[in-house]
Amino acid sequence: MKRILSYFALALTLTVLTGKPIQGQTNHTPKVVLFSLDGIGVDQFNEKTMPRLWKIMNELGGWGSSIPSTPAMTFPSHVSIATGVHPERHGIVSNSYYDSSTNQTVKSSAFVEYLNEEPLWVASTRKGIRTAVYHWPCATGAWKGVSPEVYKIYDKKVSDQENLERCSEGLSQGIQFIMAYLSGTDSEGHVYGALSPEVLIKLKVTDDLLSDWIQSSRTRYPNLKIIITSDHGMVSPTRKISLYPLLSEFDIKAFAFGGSAFIYANSEQVPSILQKLNTLPGLRAWKRSDIPADFYLRNSFRTGDIFIMADLPNWLSDSKNELEAIGEIIGRKGAHAYISSAAISPGRNPRKEDVQTSALMASFFVFVGKRVGHLGTFKSVDIAPTIAEWLSIEWETPRDGKPIKRLR
Repeated sequence: MKRILSYFALALTLTVLTGKPIQGQTNHTPKVVLFSLDGIGVDQFNEKTMPRLWKIMNELGGWGSSIPSTPAMTFPSHVSIATGVHPERHGIVSNSYYDSSTNQTVKSSAFVEYLNEEPLWVASTRKGIRTAVYHWPCATGAWKGVSPEVYKIYDKKVSDQENLERCSEGLSQGIQFIMAYLSGTDSEGHVYGALSPEVLIKLKVTDDLLSDWIQSSRTRYPNLKIIITSDHGMVSPTRKISLYPLLSEFDIKAFAFGGSAFIYANSEQVPSILQKLNTLPGLRAWKRSDIPADFYLRNSFRTGDIFIMADLPNWLSDSKNELEAIGEIIGRKGAHAYISSAAISPGRNPRKEDVQTSALMASFFVFVGKRVGHLGTFKSVDIAPTIAEWLSIEWETPRDGKPIKRLR
């Protein structure tokens, strides 16, 4: 007891002398939870598909739409949400890629060793905020020697219900900031289609799970701030374009993601490959240095020598044989990784097709904490700076995003 009282006296003295709490003293820090629901686009979220969350949102918060990074896919989008910077800076340019600077093929980029920029869970821990991360891509270990108090690496055997229970347990134990990934409708969308009956059923299940959790948690912690968003939307393409047969005369590595792809090739072959790709309807291709600046991809050696973007209803395949093709088709009733930035980027005059596709890639965004109404459209890189401002976090380097004005 004497030791506890001595510590309290020392902390009080330091606070008086410095005018601010010592590192780790966070009694006045608000509790914040950030959820990501994989694959739920803004067009999938409404008062019919998720009625309970819709009601809570209107009574206790606000809503808007978040534009993910291009290409709109799981790992780059989640890391942009977590870091507040674009893929060419944080380094997770796609779910898989070939890094020409290290001659390394990365089959899954969801590991901390591939992360180049400080994520929220590290910035908050460095601030002294008790932090927990559950299943978030790249939250798999220490980053520059810093790891959150609690982190659970993705395990497909752990259900959304169990992950929500972990969040409740963390809050009850004094955790102040939580980031949690939930399965959303990504798997159902890929296998059955973007707005299939299976997707609608999963939306209803998720609505009940999440609404129960919010009501219970807000009763216990009335000042709890909650953000619920997703990494990308989902569409249902109908026309497959196979890259290896299409480019069979060239020596290439192809990484296809649905609506887009990276091609890695010898520099001498790049002009000929581009010429062939850009003569095909429904495809556009750029060499890395010519990728539009607002795609935020061209300044990374992990980005392909060529970046291909498909227009709907096309989707891109990198299968090399019939067996791979069968497995791929099963998961391509729905797809994403299409353009997602052109509709809101200043200084450009985007094509009508790009604006329409970008809207379908947009993620839904819900805030629960106080009634703020419609929040408009913003970029996914604005989410981390918003939370950082709530938690009085200072970044080691400037972020690409800015705090969302209505939530300041």
